[in-house]
Amino acid sequence: MTECLKHQFWHFYLAQQTGEAFQAIYSNVNHAQDAFVGFWDVVSKYFQNTSGVLAYELLNEPWVGDIFHQPRLLEPKEADRKNLQPLYDRLNSVIRSNDPDRIIMFEPAVIISQFFESGLHHSPGGETFNNRSILSYHVYCADFNSTGPKSRAVCDALDEEAMLVRMKDLGRLKCGGFLSEFGAMSNDTSAEEEITYVTSLADEYIQSWTYWQFKTYNDITTQAYTGNVSAESFYAEDGSLEMNKVKALSRTYAPAIAGTPTWHFFNAHNAMFELHYKANKVCYKMHRCY
Repeated sequence: MTECLKHQFWHFYLAQQTGEAFQAIYSNVNHAQDAFVGFWDVVSKYFQNTSGVLAYELLNEPWVGDIFHQPRLLEPKEADRKNLQPLYDRLNSVIRSNDPDRIIMFEPAVIISQFFESGLHHSPGGETFNNRSILSYHVYCADFNSTGPKSRAVCDALDEEAMLVRMKDLGRLKCGGFLSEFGAMSNDTSAEEEITYVTSLADEYIQSWTYWQFKTYNDITTQAYTGNVSAESFYAEDGSLEMNKVKALSRTYAPAIAGTPTWHFFNAHNAMFELHYKANKVCYKMHRCY
């Protein structure tokens, strides 16, 4: 682990072995895709009647594939079209056969995707499943150092552009969206400002979000802030809470709305919360709306 943390984790994506491993799944080399589909068959059968499962996320931060033998995969949208779309459609079929109503979360290819629209032309399985499909995406500012963003203006611009790209995807795919990773920051004031800015963007576009990460768990996929492997979590190495992060992430939200939200705003400075929504015409007691 110590040796791995000497490098940024994304460096490992560029290794030939990594590309070949992902491509083996996409191209079903030695039945690798069959095995991956079989994994999701087992998982969806096991959890099909479990109420506490929010969703199945098919593949977190998928790499584009074997760029050494297929360099075109580095072109925006190419890997999504060629490798991920067929895989996602196949996974959707096996999961829906076991658990038809569960939410499926899916991601575009990693790294190059943050500032380009996805090449995926439909949610897994197509339009029929749009009400049970969520585009999972991440927003990270690349202009950072050991404490957080180096330039507030640069990070604001990069974060906003990343969100705008994903909103274009959602407008085209017509499914749900979820900011499933962001942050990965220290407890510094600049990091607190970055967290507040990204969550405010999520509010602006009425997007759910989840911060990365709760605890370190000896994870090697960190940004390796000067060797401090706990830099991204809620907890310092001595076990104490990193309160700047906790404060930035403590935001009011509506857990249930009797209608369709149209405006969502939280002021991190004075804790004022504002929500506008279009009410459903018919709402019954017991908090069930139709």
